[in-house]
Amino acid sequence: MGAADDHVARLRAAVGHAPLWLLSVTGVVIDADASRTLLVRRPETGLWAPVAAVLGPGEEPAPAIERAVHAEAGTHATVEQLAWVHVTRPLRYANGDRAQYLNLVFRLRVEQATDAPEPATARWFPLDGLPPDLGADHRERIDAALAPDRATRFARPPLR
Repeated sequence: MGAADDHVARLRAAVGHAPLWLLSVTGVVIDADASRTLLVRRPETGLWAPVAAVLGPGEEPAPAIERAVHAEAGTHATVEQLAWVHVTRPLRYANGDRAQYLNLVFRLRVEQATDAPEPATARWFPLDGLPPDLGADHRERIDAALAPDRATRFARPPLR
């Protein structure tokens, strides 16, 4: 169990299923010629998604997503840019836990992508052939990381 898992477990012990405000990172990993992206099967849903991780207290976001990519996909990748800063929709998990995340989406690159990353729950997909069970929110993260202008996006809700 990592620092983030310990942190969330302590919070859950104190608040039960009440909503938590957490910090997370998403890594959109692309290969050297920017034709493929690395996705992993999320254990909680079984769906394909970019690598993501919850940050523990004081954890630096860029190194955290690089470590998560290596841990989940067995691939070494380097952060190139911060692509998007946004707040996720509120989530309710199967066990009743509720959370919402401030999510930082990073674009990462590998210089020499293998055809079969380890473990078997990770796979390279061509950008024009993403899996149909990729959620719209994950597609949006990929689109932000691959935007041609390379500018970081910030969500701007309408003024009230």
